Amino acid sequence: MVIVDRVHIENFRSIKNVDLKFHQLNAIIGPNNAGKSNILKALSIVLGETYPSSRMFEENDYFDRDLDKVIKIDVRFDNSFIEPRYLMEISGFRLECYKEDFTYIALDSKGEPLKYNNGGVVRVSQDMRDEVPLLFLDVDRQSAHQVRATQWTLYGKILRQIEKNIPDINKKQFFQDVLASFNSKIFHVSPGSDLKYLEEQLKTTIKDHTGFDLLLQLSVLDSLEVIKNVRPYITDGLTSQKYDPEDMGAGTQSALTVSIARAYSDIVKKSVILAIEEPELHFHPQACRNMYNTFKNMSSSGLQIIYTTHSQSFVDISDFDSLHIVRKAGHRTVVESGLKLSTSNSLSKNKVVTKFNEQVNQTLFADHVVLVEGVDDEIACRAMIEKLGYDIFKNNISVTSCGGIDNVPAIASVLQSLKIDTLALVDEDPGNVKTLSIRNKIENIIGESQILLQSPNLEGLFGQQTKFDQITALSYFRNHTGSIPKVYSDLVGRLSH
Repeated sequence: MVIVDRVHIENFRSIKNVDLKFHQLNAIIGPNNAGKSNILKALSIVLGETYPSSRMFEENDYFDRDLDKVIKIDVRFDNSFIEPRYLMEISGFRLECYKEDFTYIALDSKGEPLKYNNGGVVRVSQDMRDEVPLLFLDVDRQSAHQVRATQWTLYGKILRQIEKNIPDINKKQFFQDVLASFNSKIFHVSPGSDLKYLEEQLKTTIKDHTGFDLLLQLSVLDSLEVIKNVRPYITDGLTSQKYDPEDMGAGTQSALTVSIARAYSDIVKKSVILAIEEPELHFHPQACRNMYNTFKNMSSSGLQIIYTTHSQSFVDISDFDSLHIVRKAGHRTVVESGLKLSTSNSLSKNKVVTKFNEQVNQTLFADHVVLVEGVDDEIACRAMIEKLGYDIFKNNISVTSCGGIDNVPAIASVLQSLKIDTLALVDEDPGNVKTLSIRNKIENIIGESQILLQSPNLEGLFGQQTKFDQITALSYFRNHTGSIPKVYSDLVGRLSH
């Protein structure tokens, strides 16, 4: 099967020049209006349901609304596929639009325009597009459209494939049975049939005026037209009541659309790319995590899924190669990807997978992250920052427990690769060789200036002899009225710049 390996976008909406390398599962995250949706839209234009043309582009689709710029979208595939007519290997598509000039061509394995023997460039055909269909669900969803059996929808393509696989003898017998039932139950009924009466009236008139004869006959001779009327209905499993998907909520419609994508891959035996904006919109929190697990299972079985999200339920920082963070640099969209960390071999996923939890996932949505060793350190840090009058929520700051200093380097590595500003607030532990070694690792990742020390440790910083746990830390720091250690004001100073 073929999936999108990388995409290059120029001069499209907020994107001046962006390269993205995709994985099987891809989460695109970042603040509002950073350009996440523009990436999915670019993919949809090249691979989506509607064959592209220059009429699809308006002034606001051009970067800086500059119509003298050329919109360019290159989509490269991980494997080539064979174009059946001329037996050429297709490795990608390129779309370019400059005012009324529009090109949509196939690319070879080097990313160059594919050419016929006569030198003419190979334009992308609908048959080529059918090899890598993309199903795009934007924030408006309109998922009900996907269960309509048109020639463009995946559901329609599934039904056409099923119809092709039905043996001809079965089709012939079916229509003979339909015609026999029609004639005996409807046409030739006693005491009389309105259809039979209609036939007699028409026959008399035609005979009088032309001399020809006439008969009425059921025109159900196309098996595809019959099978296109097969439609899914939703039942509650408790009663016989059934519901049309178009009458159901957006969450149910979205789930059905995802199911159709999976069925297409299984039945048609072709790739399918599922692109979804904010899948969390119509699901409650537990259903979000369940849908994310569905995404992971589908991607591991060959489907490619690319989605934007603002929900920590749809990301897993331990799967860092699936993460793409989109930001605005001035008025331009820029992207940082966790794939570069994966390919650099600087961090093994096997070492990372046990380091993270759903709480740590929320660091991906922060502008600044403060990594601390344990839950007691997190409670203390949050309380002291609040007492200093600094609002971590307003300033999009995440203070996160790593479950021990041993885990800080792995988490810091992922955040640093995604260019998320990261600070570490850890114990000094004078004389502890292991702690010093780990601090040196952290320093190599985020820099010495990004590390702040609780000296000698959290308890010593506040003059306490007994080690804090979560309960004692909550009680102590909530009611703390003494002086605030300087390390916290230093931390606020770093966060404020």
